[in-house]
Amino acid sequence: MFTHSEFTHTIMDVKLWLKRHKANKAGRAPISIRLTIDGKRAEISSKIRIAPDQWDQDAEKVIPLPAGGGLSIKTINLYNEDLEIQVAKLKLLKTKIDYDGLTVQDVVKALKPRPVVDLLAPLDVVLREHYAQANRGTFNNFSRVRDLLATWAQLQKQRSINREHFLKEGATQFATWLQTQVGIPSVRNAFIALTAMWRRAGLLSSSPFTGIKLGRHQKKAKASLSREQFYTLRDADELTGRAHHARNAYVAAFYLHGSRISAVLRLRWRDYDEQAGVVTYQAMKGGPLKKVAVGEQLRRVLEQYRPEQPAPEQLIFPILQSDFHQLAQDPRHKAQQRGVTYCNQGLAAACKKLGLPANFTPHTARHTMARMSIEKTKDIRAVQHILGHSNPRQTEVYIREMLTEEIDVAAASVYDDL
Repeated sequence: MFTHSEFTHTIMDVKLWLKRHKANKAGRAPISIRLTIDGKRAEISSKIRIAPDQWDQDAEKVIPLPAGGGLSIKTINLYNEDLEIQVAKLKLLKTKIDYDGLTVQDVVKALKPRPVVDLLAPLDVVLREHYAQANRGTFNNFSRVRDLLATWAQLQKQRSINREHFLKEGATQFATWLQTQVGIPSVRNAFIALTAMWRRAGLLSSSPFTGIKLGRHQKKAKASLSREQFYTLRDADELTGRAHHARNAYVAAFYLHGSRISAVLRLRWRDYDEQAGVVTYQAMKGGPLKKVAVGEQLRRVLEQYRPEQPAPEQLIFPILQSDFHQLAQDPRHKAQQRGVTYCNQGLAAACKKLGLPANFTPHTARHTMARMSIEKTKDIRAVQHILGHSNPRQTEVYIREMLTEEIDVAAASVYDDL
């Protein structure tokens, strides 16, 4: 190891030269930085490649071609500035070499660019190989998270995401930006999705988001219609087109024990036994068949769509494409999404026309059914079975989120008596 007294014994020389024998098919050769320390030599190839005629070895600079072709003056200046900076950095290492006893090989190894591990591009492969043929919902959610990460990278003016930089500060920057795009629960889900994909790709073994503090999530109360609002929507005769069909699907979802709108849209005439007065359908994917007695209000809705001779496989509501049940998994999922969007837009138009609050979606039919059921029966187990929840605790939480106003009123009435 060199000591302080040996400063004068260290001789360093830095030279630039063109490696003509390394020229590519286009005739461009890389510029090399030759480093010599105490007679020992090593080289670092730069990423700059130029035609041999554009290199002045005496001046160690890139020059324009005599005929004016080749690189622009701006590019030439940038290349020369970059080379000057690299040479200056090497010369500044002399003191460190003297103190720490570094060899020329140590210096070259330290200065060679480390292989950059990209966290973005491999996600496409992971999605295709591990998730495309699995659960469609998971694939779509993970794809959206990948797209959000790509959008953030573009905003950083990057085509890739350097793993080393992301682990140091990029993860925090991404998390901060992501909170401006989606809600806090979605941010947490995005962290889980990205970590899962990076583990699949062998890029990371643990989450880079551990310890990142997120803003507090203010959970919104579940929206539901009052009895009067529901009657206004159900009995409106002035609705037409999309608003009319969306309203009918909403009403059917309500009378089918608060079913999800996607299950209602999938109903076929074979599911409705008019003589028995029963609709039999699968309320949840992979779940058991559910039988619901058809009351007068639901019957009126269904009969609006009955043709003279309905085919058993024909859809009841004219919202999904007619061959929906014959589609493969992926196009069927996309068709269902379009159907739900159709209902969202139609219901919004109906609420606007009828003077109802605009924040009601088809899923609020489920909330409305739950609310009216608990108000009528006061029996949480009955509501549990109507909604198809696995346990009463789930129903209790579901109901409590909708009845915040009623709970406040009840508490206030107690305080008034004290």
